[in-house]
Amino acid sequence: IGKVRVKHRGILLTLKGTVIRSGGVKMIEGEREYQCRKCNHRFPCYPELEAGNRITLPASCPSMRSKGCQSASFQLIGDSITCHDYQEIKIQESVQLLDVGSIPRSMPVILMDDLVDLVKAGDDVIVTGILSAKWSSDVKDVRCNLDPMFIANYVR
Repeated sequence: IGKVRVKHRGILLTLKGTVIRSGGVKMIEGEREYQCRKCNHRFPCYPELEAGNRITLPASCPSMRSKGCQSASFQLIGDSITCHDYQEIKIQESVQLLDVGSIPRSMPVILMDDLVDLVKAGDDVIVTGILSAKWSSDVKDVRCNLDPMFIANYVR
């Protein structure tokens, strides 16, 4: 965990550590479907986990028919929202592997769907996933930072 750097972003990695915090299971939005008010074209929109799960609508209709209709007015289709189980845990480097006087580093890990509720605090885990980053909270007049997060594909 202590050797993970920005050059590893977007790459499949395996991290080993101890779970030091296990959050509750939550529900997170995975997809919404919108419809163009002009040409009635339906299209999915996906939230960006890195941006606090915000959905950004396209600037114009993504319809491929006759060069698109260029409309920017969309309507949410009722009952089109897909949700997933979601849990955040935090893993920390094993203290036994560190040099004397070193502080163990930790990293938040995102577990989704079938991976939620597999581990609890105190478990030693090996997690495979992709390193990503999310914007730190929006506080006025404070510099924005990217905080690392690990999106898990597999937990052992």
